[in-house]
Formats: sequence, C-alpha cells, structure tokens
Amino acid sequence: MGDSSEKTPSGGQVLPPGSTNSVSPSLADTAMVLDDGTVAEPTPSVPEPAAVSGDPLVGRSLDGRYLLGEQLGHGGMGVVYRAYDQNLHRPVAVKLLHAIGGAQDLARIRKEALITARIRHPNIIVVYDCGSIPGWSHYVVFELLEGMTLASYIATQGHLSLEIAVRIVCGISEALVAVHAHDIIHRDIKPDNIFLVEGREQYSDWVRLMDFGIARVMSPGATQVTSDGSRLGSMPWIAPEQIELDGPELDLRGDIYGPCAVLYEA
Repeated sequence: MGDSSEKTPSGGQVLPPGSTNSVSPSLADTAMVLDDGTVAEPTPSVPEPAAVSGDPLVGRSLDGRYLLGEQLGHGGMGVVYRAYDQNLHRPVAVKLLHAIGGAQDLARIRKEALITARIRHPNIIVVYDCGSIPGWSHYVVFELLEGMTLASYIATQGHLSLEIAVRIVCGISEALVAVHAHDIIHRDIKPDNIFLVEGREQYSDWVRLMDFGIARVMSPGATQVTSDGSRLGSMPWIAPEQIELDGPELDLRGDIYGPCAVLYEA
C-alpha cells in the first residue's frame, strides 16, 4: 500500500529503497588514515550481480552497511553470506533468516548474538552485530572465517586420522568448558556447526564452535526462547535425554553426547 521498497518473489520486503547491485561510489572512494599517517584505500571485492549469481540479494546493501556477496552456506533457519562491512571496512559473514519471522524468531537471533558475544574463547566464533529489516528478516553478523565445516571436511577427505579427530574433539571440548562456565547448553553439537579454519591447522584455534541459535541459558530467571518440550537439535548427534526431556530437567551434561557422536562419525 504505497510502499516503494523492492519485493522478493514471495512479496517480502528485501532491503531499504535505494539499494543497488554494485559497490557504492562513496565506499570505493573512502580512504583510511593509518596510525603512521599513510593513507590506505579499502578494496572490497565486488560481489557478482544477481543476474550472474542467481541470488537476488547478492550485491545489495543490508541495512545500509553490509554489502552482501556469495552464499557460503544454508540450513534450516537461514542463509549465510560473505559480506563487507562498509562502516569498518572489513569482510564479515552475515546470516539471514529464511523468511519473515515473528517476535520469537527475532528473540532467537538476538539471543544467539548475545550468547556468542558473551563467551570469548579462541574456539568459538566471534559475533559482531545483529539486527532486523522491518517486514522482511532478521540477521546476525559474524567474523568471516576461511575454511570448511567438519561435515564438508569429512565429505571431501573421508574418515579422519585418530590424531586429527582427537584434536577436533579437544577443541570443541575446550569451547564447551567456556560455554558451560556461563551456564549455557549449546544443544546442537554436530559436524555442520564445527568449523576448521584454513591456515590454522597447527594452532589451538583451528577448531571453532558455531551456531548458538537453540542454546539454552540455565541461569535462574533466564528467559527461554524455545519452549520446554520442543525437541530441537539434530537427531544423530543429540543426547537421548534431550530427545526425551529437553525441558528444565536437561542440564549441561546434555552437551557431552554430541562431541562423542562427532568423534564416532569422524
């Protein structure tokens, strides 16, 4: 009704009016003065236009700040894009929920961002920002990591050597120690949520735990986004008690099963 903003094929609002499929000239012309007085010109990679990529969001500016590039992955709740932060001149990853979400979806993605930001650990992905596009979708912005998920690694490399498998599980266990120290249950430990950072194979931060979208805060009085009794998680990797209970009775021990199942698969 009089709304001039662009639409997706399903009719949802995509981005604020004025978005384009190319890098803004103001971005390309922006220079940064470094501490030593030299001037550095940011050179973000220009995403392929939608006509080439087939994705109508590629090349568009999200919230007037994040220039969306290629898709990096997708899952049941959303799609992850390579992107460029036009304010801070750095590459990032942006996860968009699939479609218009209600208050619960917005609360879930905000909770994911807040939980991830609260837990600072070298084996946990870093979150930068979160927000929403009114009438369309919600998003969360993470550090951009080069590499692949453990699921992709297993699919391309086959079963892992015992040494590598143990290193991966040890990295996830270190992450879970930090998570549990904040009275948080991740509830979704699986190969798709474990990232192996390219070039960091010899370092302790090679393994990163991702996706706190269905995590549960166990602190008394904490607001829960998911309802008690909702069997969230990925069936092959969740603990039997999570399938049976997944309510107030589920405690931090529920996260122990996941790494063991991952070790078995790897």
